[in-house]
Amino acid sequence: MTKILVIDENTDTLNHISDQIRLMFPESCVLTAQTDGQGIDKSEAALHRRTAALDKRVRELNCLYSISEILESNVRSLKDILFGIVRLIPPSLRYPRLASAMITFDGDQFKSGNFKESQWQESFDIPVYGVPMGKVQVCYPERPKNGEDLFLEEERLLLDNIARRAGKIIERKLSEENLIRLNRALDMLSECRNTLFYCNDEFNLAEKICRIIVEKGGYMMAWVGYAQEGLDKTVRPVCRWGYEEHFLDSLNITWDNSENGQGPMGTAIRTGKPAVFRNIVSDPRFRPWRDEAMKRGYASSVGLPLSSEGLCIGGLSIYASESDAFDAAEIELLMGLADDMAYGITVIRTRLERSRSREFLIESEKRYRTLFNSASDAIFVCHCDGRFIDMNRKACELLKYSREDLMKMTMDDICKKTQCDPRQFEALSDDKNMVIETEYIRKDGDEIPVEANIRKIRYSNDMAILTIARDISERRRAEEEKNRLWRQLQEAQKRQALGTMAGGIAHDFNNILFPIMGYVEMTMDELPEDSKGKKQLAEAMKGAKRARELVQHILTFSRNTGQEFTPLTLQPLIKETLKLIRATLPANIRIRQNIDAGCGTTLANPTQIHQVLMNLCTNAWHAMQEKGGTLEVALKEVRVESDSGLELKPNNYLRLTISDTGYGMTREVMGRIFDPYFTTKKPGEGTGLGLAVVFGIVRSCNGQIQVYSEPGIGTTFHVYLPRIEGSAFADKVPELICGGVERILLIDDEEPIIILLAQMLEKLGYHVTALKDSVEASELFRTQPDNFDLIITDQSMPNLSGEQLAIQMKAIRADIPIALCSGFSDTLTRERAKQSGIDYFIMKPVIKRELAETLRQILDSNRKDNCV
Repeated sequence: MTKILVIDENTDTLNHISDQIRLMFPESCVLTAQTDGQGIDKSEAALHRRTAALDKRVRELNCLYSISEILESNVRSLKDILFGIVRLIPPSLRYPRLASAMITFDGDQFKSGNFKESQWQESFDIPVYGVPMGKVQVCYPERPKNGEDLFLEEERLLLDNIARRAGKIIERKLSEENLIRLNRALDMLSECRNTLFYCNDEFNLAEKICRIIVEKGGYMMAWVGYAQEGLDKTVRPVCRWGYEEHFLDSLNITWDNSENGQGPMGTAIRTGKPAVFRNIVSDPRFRPWRDEAMKRGYASSVGLPLSSEGLCIGGLSIYASESDAFDAAEIELLMGLADDMAYGITVIRTRLERSRSREFLIESEKRYRTLFNSASDAIFVCHCDGRFIDMNRKACELLKYSREDLMKMTMDDICKKTQCDPRQFEALSDDKNMVIETEYIRKDGDEIPVEANIRKIRYSNDMAILTIARDISERRRAEEEKNRLWRQLQEAQKRQALGTMAGGIAHDFNNILFPIMGYVEMTMDELPEDSKGKKQLAEAMKGAKRARELVQHILTFSRNTGQEFTPLTLQPLIKETLKLIRATLPANIRIRQNIDAGCGTTLANPTQIHQVLMNLCTNAWHAMQEKGGTLEVALKEVRVESDSGLELKPNNYLRLTISDTGYGMTREVMGRIFDPYFTTKKPGEGTGLGLAVVFGIVRSCNGQIQVYSEPGIGTTFHVYLPRIEGSAFADKVPELICGGVERILLIDDEEPIIILLAQMLEKLGYHVTALKDSVEASELFRTQPDNFDLIITDQSMPNLSGEQLAIQMKAIRADIPIALCSGFSDTLTRERAKQSGIDYFIMKPVIKRELAETLRQILDSNRKDNCV
């Protein structure tokens, strides 16, 4: 507003000038007009006062205008702005040279150069967002001498206006700074989120985010630590970025309640919430790390938890160079960044775990398939209705089907009987199984016995049946072989028991038969040739010989025959036997021979082999006598190996085969045919000893007999006899009965036998000393060892057995020949007898010719005498 005073004595001129001024300044001018000069002095005084006031207002306006210029200049710092404002205040006051000013804000003081506090001052609050947050203070060193007030009302209004304007400026600058920080934080958050999309490594992700926080966010340093489980609850730094200078290496950070767990990182991990440290210098929680932080220029810090799905895996810690660098909005943004980072780490871990799980599943599938297909048992997986879901390679090999063919089939197509009916399947629980034996049908129609282990399983989220089938063909064969061997053992034990019993009977029977035959023979020698008594005794002697043959049969069964074995060619013996039985066979029975002339010899007794042939051929004849048939006799040399199933040592054997086409035998009958006195013939047609004797003869020759028979088809006997090297001996021509004059010591506890033997020996010319007591005989030989040329002793005697007696006598005189005369001994073998000093065996009962020949063989081994 402009004020103008116009003075002129001419009224018209005065009005004209006034009108022109109003036209020039229609609204901004205050016009005063006077026609005379009265009151000019008063007007000048008033003008002077008004000019001073106008000058004062101009300075105030200049101050406010300069503040606006400061804001529009390139000054960016709030501190510089406040310094500029405080310098503008004194020149705007009434006493500019004396006045001094200071602005206080946020703990900082901004003073004019001559500021000095005094009691003559005025201060005005600086409101920031409606809250006093600072002051504008003006001081004078002294009060004016005229006593007037230091501060005009207009000055107080100006200072209050400056304080309010400073508040607005602070609000504006703070808003600008907050906006800059928020924009910077948003840019940082945006780039960090972009990083989450393409980063596949959690440590690389954490390091990149730390780098973005420092470079984009403008912070000094950022680092990530993982919370370690355990009693010490330490924090392990995993990555860092920014100005650090080994700061983290010197720290010992935990996330427990100890002093080392009260920092930004430990507190954030422990509480799961942001931990803000606005001023590191003054915050007591930061005491353990304050010195190291101040060396590096850190002023404030914030710790942010890295939590995902309710689990805190670690924390993110950020350091700034200025105090109170983190306001609520920025912390909220940074917390979002930490959450995104934790989510990214979790996603990467999950992705990695899924990748590992996928690789593990692939590897597990490979291992499963390897094990599945390498299993030695057939494995089937099928639906509850029997349709196949899967099977291993062994299953295909076992059934001889391809996998494609089996996948079109059901369990009922391959199983002879249902493995598991629905009721049994429903009764099966997940932890129980069922084992059955059944037969599977192969593609070629063969049946395979299997043991099936069946149970319910969950397969591809559905119930299924798992069947593990084991081929038990070998097991069944082994069980059959075991049963066969067990039957053989039982038979052997039975035969051993029967043989022992038969041997005992034979021993007693020989002792009875020996005197009978001896006395009959001696009586016959005394009677005339044509006498009736001699003829009658000859018949009695035939009966006695038949009885002796029966005893020999019994002893043959008990494998204590004492028969002499010689190298034997079987071809002539077989042909001779077949000639003998041909005449007795009916016309409806044919004989077929298949005799290999190139077969070697065996070690056997001709009479026993003849007996074997006669018994087997006679049984074949009886089996075919009603309907007729074919009797086939074959001889062949074969090689027996260890896996042949025979109880024979690997060697070459002569196999004598006798087969018929008769009515055959059942399995039960075959199990008993070698039992003594077992027969299927009618009473009076057989004694049941024939096959038992055959069995004993073959076993005594170290051979084996096998039989195969089926009812209605026929029976085949295979007799295996060991082949030996060498040729057969020629038959001996009977010689004259020879005696001798040697001295014989005879010992036997049976009085009839010792009397008979003594008479027989004396008639042959020998000098005999007969004793019943073996102890007495031992004492006699001890006193007169050179008075005897031969010792003949029984085996079973009281006090001293024949074996014990032989040992004592050989100890006295080693060259004395000793013969054991016994009908049977179940304990003394020929090997053991030879070790005991027994040189020869004489089997009871014995006739005079056999006795004379045996004695001459014994005695002539040392010297020869004349025939008597």
